[in-house]
Amino acid sequence: MTDVAIVGAGPAGSSLALRLARAGYDVTILERSKFPRTKVCGDYLCAGVKNGLKDLGVDEPVLAGAHSIRSIELILAKLADAILAGKKALPAIT
Repeated sequence: MTDVAIVGAGPAGSSLALRLARAGYDVTILERSKFPRTKVCGDYLCAGVKNGLKDLGVDEPVLAGAHSIRSIELILAKLADAILAGKKALPAIT
């Protein structure tokens, strides 16, 4: 019998499920999507996440195949065009 049902198998739901299962609860995770799934927001981890992964005991396997990002540049087409054209008033970003 399930003690706890967690809706959503994202980082929060998965880490909660892991903690509860380790504490002896029977946990069921409900997720509408199939895994693995491509999510831009889930492809990158900030440095602060390392402590959370270590706390869960999953830092080594998760970080084993990770690559450090030393810099990032984001250019939006409208903004880049305005900058290249030397416009002082930049377009609204929508």
